[in-house]
Amino acid sequence: MARERIVNWSQFAAAAVANLRRDLARRPGDRVLTALIDELRSSEPCFEQWWSDHEVREFERATKIIQHPAAGTLEFGIEFLTSPSEPGQSLIVYTVEDGSSTAKILPILASWDPNSAITT
Repeated sequence: MARERIVNWSQFAAAAVANLRRDLARRPGDRVLTALIDELRSSEPCFEQWWSDHEVREFERATKIIQHPAAGTLEFGIEFLTSPSEPGQSLIVYTVEDGSSTAKILPILASWDPNSAITT
């Protein structure tokens, strides 16, 4: 589903793989992380390609562009904040530019009740 909805999925996913490589370098003995990486390498051709690039990246900020089926294109800035005292913990903050089409449509999306049924 993410591949269909995230317009810049390849760019975003490649950065996530580079971030996983950084995490593995910080925790080389982490069996759970190693198992996840092994599973992704064997099941996702794109993951294996990005993993073989050997890129290491610290996520600080990114842009995520989502194609919403009803609202259209939504663009978010993402900030990754890591505490110096807890480097394994991150706060991920999604932002939108004031006055942007995303900022205008978010209140409408937030008001939708996913449990209400529309009948004709």
